[in-house]
Parts: sequence; structure tokens; C-alpha cells
Amino acid sequence: VLVEMCPGLVLEKHVLSSAQLSNHSPSIYAWAPADIYTALLKDGLNAQLGNPVSGKSENFTQLICFGAQEVVNSLLVGGDIHISSLCTVTVQRLAALMDPSHPRGSDWCVLAVKLGMQSLLPSLDTAAPSQRSSTAALLHSWGQNITANIG
Repeated sequence: VLVEMCPGLVLEKHVLSSAQLSNHSPSIYAWAPADIYTALLKDGLNAQLGNPVSGKSENFTQLICFGAQEVVNSLLVGGDIHISSLCTVTVQRLAALMDPSHPRGSDWCVLAVKLGMQSLLPSLDTAAPSQRSSTAALLHSWGQNITANIG
């Protein structure tokens, strides 16, 4: 919600050690987002993250869900998330990268072809510059499909 309300605000979310929080430890280790994402990509929800302060490993689901199985059951990891869940800032950044024409074709047109939506190319290519970006329009159209996920 904060990112949607303040789209220019850059946030970096660190994950605190649930074991150290539970034990009221004086110093609590915080994993950087890159560490969390790397572990999730490698092992999914079963990811184990090493805590250099305590010398123990902690399970991702314990860190995020504190052992609540109903919360674990509701989690979606990375590639399973529907494209409509992308926040506005992410769509804007993608559009800034992909809207300008690229001589080697690394732009929204190639994305449309890779998504199997080449039939939209003529309508998106003729959009007036004052209208929303071609990339954003493409992602919105693709999002109408229930199987359109990030992965």
C-alpha cells in the first residue's frame, strides 16, 4: 500500500530473525532482500537461511509466517504471482525501459511476441504519445488472462 500511495518512495525490506526476536536477543540479524530472493529462487518456500549471529539456519516460512501454517498455505512465490499484482512503480519502470524503440528489438514489441500477443502490435504501436505507454497497455491486456503470471 505504501508503494502505491508514494510511488517515488524507494523501500528496502529486510527480514529479521524470528528466533532471535522470540528469544529477545540483544542483537538481531536482518537478511537483505537479495539474500531472501536468492534462497527463494533456489529452494522455494523450503529455503533455509544461515544466521551468522546465532550460527544457526532459519526456515523462510518461520521467518515470514512465524510457523502459522494457514499463512504458509496462502503464500505465492515469485513466478506464480499474477501479472496484475505488479505495483504501479514496477510497471512504470518496465515501461521506461521498454517503451523506447531499440535498434536490436529489445523493447515492448519483442515482449508482445514472446507473450504470444503479436495481434496487439498494430493497435499498441499507433497509440498517441499522450496516451499510456505501450508496455503498460500490453501488460494490462495480458493481465486479462488468468494464467498470466510473472514467471
